[in-house]
Amino acid sequence: MTKYSIALKIEVICKYLAHQNSLAGLGKEYGIDYTAIRSWTEFKHKLPKKESSDYLHSDQGF
Repeated sequence: MTKYSIALKIEVICKYLAHQNSLAGLGKEYGIDYTAIRSWTEFKHKLPKKESSDYLHSDQGF
């Protein structure tokens, strides 16, 4: 399993949530399987709103 940096994960998630590209499109753009990207976005959505923001900006996220 490949490890991706927190910065990369946040960049990809932000592009997806801003509707800049689809999961498949982002997967091709970054060379990452779209299911990994989907799991990152699902994880973010499972957190309460405040905790989600705090978690994304901490070193512990993802």
